[in-house]
Amino acid sequence: DSLPNQHRAAAQLAAGIIKASHGDATGKLLLTRALKTAHGSMNSHQLVAQILVALGPLQARPPNADPTGGRDMCSNSYTLAKSLGDLPTQIAAVHAVLQCPREDGGMGGSPANEKRLRNKEGELQL
Repeated sequence: DSLPNQHRAAAQLAAGIIKASHGDATGKLLLTRALKTAHGSMNSHQLVAQILVALGPLQARPPNADPTGGRDMCSNSYTLAKSLGDLPTQIAAVHAVLQCPREDGGMGGSPANEKRLRNKEGELQL
C-alpha cells in the first residue's frame, strides 16, 4: 500500500490482465480493484476506459456469462475514450465489443461495429 495510486492501479491492471489471460479468477478481482482506484482515488477517465476494455470481455464470458454487461462495459469504454480523443483505446473498445458473445450465443458484432473498427484503424494509420 506504499505505492502511489497511479502506480498501484497500473500494477493491478497489468497483473489482472496477465492472470485473466491465464484463466486465473483473481485477474478479474485485480481489474476491479484497479477500476476502483482509477475512478475513485485518481479520477482518471483514460485509465478507467482502458480497464473497462479488459473487464468487458471477462464479464461477457462464462462463468459470469453476462453478455449485455460485458458489451456495456466496452461501449462505455469507447464513449470515454472518444471524449478524451484516445484513438487506441477506442479501437481496443470496438475490438472488445466484437469479441464479446452476443445475447443469442453467437460471436461477433454488428456490421456497424465492424465498420467503426475499420474506420478507427484507418484514422490511427493517418
